[in-house]
Order: sequence, then structure tokens, then C-alpha cells
Amino acid sequence: MRTTVFVVGAGASSEAKLPTGIELKDEISKLLKIRMDANSPRTGDDAIIEALRTRTVNDAGGSFDAAIFHSYLNQALHISKALTLAPSIDNFLDTHRNNEKLTYCGKLGIVRAILEAERRSLLRPANSKSERPRLSDLQHTWFNSFFQLLTINCDIHQVEERLRSTALIVFNYDRCIEHFLFEALQLYYAIKPDEAAALISQLKIIHPYGTVGDLPWMGGNTSTEFGASPPQHEMDAFVRQIKTFTESIESEEIRSSFSEARKFIFLGFAFHDLNMELLKLTTKPRITPLCFATTRGFSSSDMKVIDRQIKGLFHGHGNVELEDMTCADLFRNYSKSLAI
Repeated sequence: MRTTVFVVGAGASSEAKLPTGIELKDEISKLLKIRMDANSPRTGDDAIIEALRTRTVNDAGGSFDAAIFHSYLNQALHISKALTLAPSIDNFLDTHRNNEKLTYCGKLGIVRAILEAERRSLLRPANSKSERPRLSDLQHTWFNSFFQLLTINCDIHQVEERLRSTALIVFNYDRCIEHFLFEALQLYYAIKPDEAAALISQLKIIHPYGTVGDLPWMGGNTSTEFGASPPQHEMDAFVRQIKTFTESIESEEIRSSFSEARKFIFLGFAFHDLNMELLKLTTKPRITPLCFATTRGFSSSDMKVIDRQIKGLFHGHGNVELEDMTCADLFRNYSKSLAI
């Protein structure tokens, strides 16, 4: 039974130097600001342009069609101009859910922006001679505290049960949590990569909106190294891993993780209505849950709304603790309360 559920938003990944929701919008807008001059890119991302050329050929049945290509470019430019008005890229794509070309361009922007953000993050390889991150760079982040929560007083045989009691609902497209745990478990327990992968498989991790592909050790068909860019002709497969709100995984899978849990921790979450709708239980829980949430940057008035939103997930029930602090500070100040 999953007794503890972590709901993770962009504010949590930002502690590893990933973009917040607003920063992600800005980056996608820059990547999709594509203007062509004599068929050469003047602005915008070269990889996205080439991926759109490939997509155009596929749409046209094997030959390049300039009209189709420019229709994609127009949609990309529309996203670039209008995205600043949306609460998030997810909301914007949901608004245009019936526009296939615009949705495809938006997903391309997400894939490129997130993979580049991974490459620049604290989880990037420590140096040019290493493929592994310097985990000490994350010792003051919630990632390190989360790992301690999972492993404290556990030997290699006991940690598996701890992982089986935990679930993560991750609303981010990046693979930071998986990558960090894979590296940290190997280092901490002095185990091999396949042993670390087997342990992580016991931890339920759900990405409602998908990710930028699996990491190679996950064994999926569409995979790329952390922060690496796939070949441009393969970008279509990675775009298909990104989901809009209407394409998101069945909320029943999320709710099954919620139904028996006693403790919920919201980390760097923005509490957007679309996302809260995915989390809401269909029936009142048997156990009144204990909920903790970081609300850094929210006003006292909005915190009252968030309190009602969280209780609404459980049909008006739930003991809610809201704290205007970072994710790392929540773990430090509530270490005993958050214990698994």
C-alpha cells in the first residue's frame, strides 16, 4: 500500500536549476520564434526547424511540401507570441487541443527546452570526463533530503519496502528524480546500475503529462541520456511522449495511489485547476489525510484558496499544513512529520 504520496511541480525541480513554469514558457517562446530569411533560419531553434521539415515530409507522404512546412512555422510563431498570456504551456496547449499542428510545435518546444534544461542542471555530468553528476552539489536541495527520508535506518534489503510504500505524482517533463535516485542508490549502497534500477521500479512514479523519454536504464523504446538531445530525425518519437491535459494518463491511476495514502506532500506545486482536477478522488477517503504543501510566493489570500483546493481533493477532509518555504526547507523543518 502506498502510504505517502509526493505531488511534485516545477518549483521542486527548480532546486536542481530546472526552469519554473514561467521560465519554461519564456524558453519555449524563444525556441519557437522562428522566422526564415531566404530559406535559412534567422531566429528560432535549428533542431526544431529540422524536426518540422521531417514532420512535413511525413505529412506530405514522403516529399517536402513548402505550404505544409510554413503552416507549421506559422503555428510555432503563434505560440511564441501568445504563450506569455497563458498560465502555463499545459494550459495553452489544452486551449488549442484541436489544433494538431500547433500542439505538435508546442510539444517540440517542450522537448527541446527540457532536455537543454537537464543539460544545464545540477544533475549534469560533473565534468567532461565523467558521465555521472556530482551529487554533493544537491546536498542542500530537497532531492538529498528526500533520499535520506527513503533510506534512513534502512539497509539494502529494507529500503525496498520503504520504496513500495511511496508514490510520486510528477507534473514535470524532466527526469530529475529518476536520474538522481539512480545515481544516489548506486553511490550510497555501493550497488550496480541494474540493482539500482530494480529498486527504483518498486517506487511508483507517475508523470501525468509524460516526460522527454525514458532514461536508458529504464528499458523503454524511446530513451535518451539525461540532458542529451536525440537525433533530429527521431524527435517525433519524443514528441509523442508529451501529453496534453486531454491526453494525460487516466486519472484513475493517480487516484489509486491517493485512495489509501495517509500523507500527502505537495512540493513546488502551482495548484492549477487542470492539475487539481486530475488529482481529485471520486469518493471520500476512509482515512483523513495529513497534507503538507510549500506555498512560496503565494499571498495569504491565495493560501486560503489552496487550503480549500487541497481539502476539496478529499471531499472536504484533510488536515492541511501550508508553509511559505522552499521544498528543501519543508524537509528540514518537518523531518519527523514527513517520515515514511
